[in-house]
Amino acid sequence: MEQDDVELLRAYQGDGDESAFTRLVERHCGWIFAAARRRLGDDHLADDATQAVFVVLSTKASQLVGSKHRSLSAWLFHVMHYACARVRRSQQRQAAHEGLAESTRVRNISDGGTQDGALLILMEDSIAELPVEQREMIVRRFYQRESFAEIGAVLNITAEAARKRVDRALMTVKTLMVRDGVDVIPDMFLAGLSPSASTSAPAGKAAIRQKRIDSIAKGTVVMVEQAKACEYPVVSAEFFVKDVEANLEFFEKLGFRRRYVETADAMGRVPRASLVGGVGRIWLRRAAESDGTRPLPGVTLYFWVEGGTDGLLATSKENCR
Repeated sequence: MEQDDVELLRAYQGDGDESAFTRLVERHCGWIFAAARRRLGDDHLADDATQAVFVVLSTKASQLVGSKHRSLSAWLFHVMHYACARVRRSQQRQAAHEGLAESTRVRNISDGGTQDGALLILMEDSIAELPVEQREMIVRRFYQRESFAEIGAVLNITAEAARKRVDRALMTVKTLMVRDGVDVIPDMFLAGLSPSASTSAPAGKAAIRQKRIDSIAKGTVVMVEQAKACEYPVVSAEFFVKDVEANLEFFEKLGFRRRYVETADAMGRVPRASLVGGVGRIWLRRAAESDGTRPLPGVTLYFWVEGGTDGLLATSKENCR
């Protein structure tokens, strides 16, 4: 893991420095969102996957600081890979309730709608299988767009040694893909991927990127704070609604208190918000309109029990007495 990342993670985990976490989001949000966007084919789904990655980072901060992980980038790629897979499965399950046509549409989005999209997913599945050291080479070179000299400087090796390590990692990726029946040239394919947003991006795009970073950083901190503050058992419900703001007011009248509200979009509509009350937590998400008049139906329930498996067993025994 890069020393700067370690220091920022330690400042956040040990000192509660939220600005340190925001700097981590700024550093890695661009390439994670770009990768998730390519896999999922949708900005909102990519936002969800990116948010999930940083929630995991926040909750695992103490373990990462105390571990021997040298590359945060490689670890984040692995989390992004599974977060995208989970988002895609969730969308496919939701689409299954709406009919075969919608399921086909989601499948096409998930696969990028092209042969290249399917190859990308297969290639990133292969990258996720790489040892950490090789995965770091791929992520640094092709996702974070670092030069061989930059990679070498961080790893304390020469630029030529960095190039050789990248080549070996690419060869491993190709071997894994050939195993799955696909023979492509990984470096040429990866080099064609759109880079993440940069500081040289047009003002409009830079503003959108900064808005995304702020939303992810604040949203992550809020969600983690909620999880830490709750006593078990905790019930969280996510509602797909047409008007988030109106539903916020409704639940406030029922005694829930507003906890987190995302910035309104260009149309002035709030994409997502949350409320808490007692041991309950409610997430409100503005749903896409399937027929132009009504939101997609769906309520997702989650249950948390403090203490993991042991806590769940203890709670079950207590309730059975």
